[in-house]
Amino acid sequence: MVIVILGVLSAVALPMWFSKSDFEERGYFDEVLQAARYAQKYAVASNCNVAFSVTANNFSLSIQPTTNHPHCGSGAIPLSLPAKNQTSYTAPSGVSVTGAFSTNFLPSSAASVGGQMQIGNHRLQIHPSTGYVERL
Repeated sequence: MVIVILGVLSAVALPMWFSKSDFEERGYFDEVLQAARYAQKYAVASNCNVAFSVTANNFSLSIQPTTNHPHCGSGAIPLSLPAKNQTSYTAPSGVSVTGAFSTNFLPSSAASVGGQMQIGNHRLQIHPSTGYVERL
């Protein structure tokens, strides 16, 4: 009898407490946060500008050409995250991004533009003077 009651509770009550979209929202937020931090670190390590762009439904990274550093290339080069073989990352369905923007991380670690964005209930801010990517 106890097993039947637990089975009914798990089928009815647990889905009301946990939603798949909550996990997808948090996962996408963490991925965007880590991508921004990776872009900043890559810019410092490679001495190239790295563009970080977030739209309403995806984000991407790319190495930007600079006149001072010819090893950065002559055109924008898509950059993938470590251990991933893709250059554009799409938000899961139902995940909303507000305040999306683009910035360039510079070799000095600063960001060309700072700002805040919100993914679901999670917010992050990029500080322009330091390039610090902060979870709010």
